[in-house]
Amino acid sequence: MAESLPPSGHRYSTRRNTRKRSLEADEAQKDQPAEKTAGKEGEEEPSTSKPGEIDCAICLQSCVHPARLPCGHIFCFLCLKGVFRSCAKCAMCRRPIPRNYLETPDLLEIPMPASAPSGDEEEFHWFYEGRHGGWWQYEERMSRELEEQHKSGSDKFETIICGHLYTIDFANHVQFRNDCPFHARRILRQRPSLVEKRGVAGIK
Repeated sequence: MAESLPPSGHRYSTRRNTRKRSLEADEAQKDQPAEKTAGKEGEEEPSTSKPGEIDCAICLQSCVHPARLPCGHIFCFLCLKGVFRSCAKCAMCRRPIPRNYLETPDLLEIPMPASAPSGDEEEFHWFYEGRHGGWWQYEERMSRELEEQHKSGSDKFETIICGHLYTIDFANHVQFRNDCPFHARRILRQRPSLVEKRGVAGIK
């Protein structure tokens, strides 16, 4: 009967050696450089923003007039305005946005018009008509897009504003939401010093 014990002891020794080799393999894996062990799924996508800028999780571009919600998340003011009108909840954590937030937004920078030389050297900017009259200046990124399309000779083009698809009609000097084509507002290309504007992109 005693002669039957060694095989059992041999199996125990084999299991112990196998476990030891497995632990050694795990240690060797940890010592490998991170570049060799990291797969494509773990790689982060390069940020489109410049150093010091904040990415907007809604438009996936660097924030224009970044606005911070009470929950701490930051988005472009116009992107946030579109979300507020659709569901009034943060696009990240889904917490409710205060009803009066758009009246007193927590802006991380105040949109001040850049000082430009007067006369013929002053650059043209784009403006849109307010609901209650007056002119609002388009935010910088949108204004550049309008100017590029205008100089390219386009009669009209489509773009996203506040989460809605708009048509900019240069021939008739109007903009309108594609789902509300009869509610058009006038647009204006003019030097800022010649326009009495109410603010920039809805921010006074």
